[in-house]
Amino acid sequence: MSLELNSLSSNNFSKVSLFQAYNNIHDYDIICLSETFLDSTIASDDKNITINGYNLIRADHPLNIKRGGVAIYYKENIAIRTIDIPGISECLLCEIDIENKKGYLLVVYRSPSQSNDDFETFLLQLENVLSNLIHQKSLFNIVLGDFNARSSAWWSNDTTNNEGTQIECLTSLYGFEQMISEPTHMIQNFSSSIDLIDQLAKSILE
Repeated sequence: MSLELNSLSSNNFSKVSLFQAYNNIHDYDIICLSETFLDSTIASDDKNITINGYNLIRADHPLNIKRGGVAIYYKENIAIRTIDIPGISECLLCEIDIENKKGYLLVVYRSPSQSNDDFETFLLQLENVLSNLIHQKSLFNIVLGDFNARSSAWWSNDTTNNEGTQIECLTSLYGFEQMISEPTHMIQNFSSSIDLIDQLAKSILE
């Protein structure tokens, strides 16, 4: 499951209860969150954000402020190893072991307020990650999260901006395909698809 939260702690952590209720129906192995808005005042073992049977890993805003950030809940019986990515702070790259085979999951939050230079650095580091992933003998490669970018290639009724054009070109270049074909961000009369789930076309689960 992938969710964009706009703060995990808001309204006295009520969103935790909401997606726990949803998870009780679907029993997800892995729950990926973006825009967690967590900082060092909230420990990972804080009872307000713990879920029975799940471990939690997170990457908060690099300035330790309650903005952005990503997190992953995963079942305790799943073997996950996090891999450090220089240059992209609000992301988690995980190697997942399934029956002695490896799969890779990248969860990303990209701030819409990035400067042009910061965005170019982000693209460069993202390209490094994608390039490394496609050379792994992996069971699957999945990239997801809140990219705050728009492209009509992801949803035909959306507008396209510069960030969307470049991210779409980059992911397509490395063989990734967008798995969502409907809007993920809706405010009043405006809809967009800025929260992505890209899976490497040649590494679909068999």
